[in-house]
Amino acid sequence: MKYAQRLVSLTMAGILAVGITASGCATPWFENKPKATPGTQPSAPPDMRSAAATYINTLCKMSREQRDTKVRELNEAVLPNHATISCGPGSGDGP
Repeated sequence: MKYAQRLVSLTMAGILAVGITASGCATPWFENKPKATPGTQPSAPPDMRSAAATYINTLCKMSREQRDTKVRELNEAVLPNHATISCGPGSGDGP
């Protein structure tokens, strides 16, 4: 293989490697997320912590009869992790 052929193939491999790396790094810049407008709730929480907090908040706003069964089910699900969920004394009877 001649020097010129090696140089061309090495250059093409380098360009390909840089292109693949740049495409992986550029993803956050070119995502097609909808822009959030101020004062509105997003339709889906951005992460698991927000989703869990929203779920528990919604759960605590339910009426006592609905809330007790749902909280019991949730606590049975998280019991292996030594966690319990409660709404506290100020949760009221919901809307």
